[in-house]
Amino acid sequence: MSRQTIKVSEKVEGVIDSLKSNTVAGRREVVLKLYHMGAGTPSREEIRKSIKEYFSAKDESQIVIRRIDTSYGSATSFAVAMIYDNPKSVEHFESEYIVKRGIKEEKSNE
Repeated sequence: MSRQTIKVSEKVEGVIDSLKSNTVAGRREVVLKLYHMGAGTPSREEIRKSIKEYFSAKDESQIVIRRIDTSYGSATSFAVAMIYDNPKSVEHFESEYIVKRGIKEEKSNE
């Protein structure tokens, strides 16, 4: 099997470590190994956007980044992401705080 690479940003590239289809939950489960030499750990937003482009997902709100693990002093990270088929599955299977994590909220000027 050839290595499937994902360009996350200018300095960050990812390799798909594993990809599983979970038809019961209506999602694809992806584990990425991210290489970010000379850059910090990529944000959830950057990872979500690159996954959306690579997998041609319909909406970023259907992509949940569960975890990003970086070892101290290392320029590699592992990210665990879920790509859901529909928004109802996201609401059913994911905790609200995980869904909101990494999503920028617009501030109101009051």
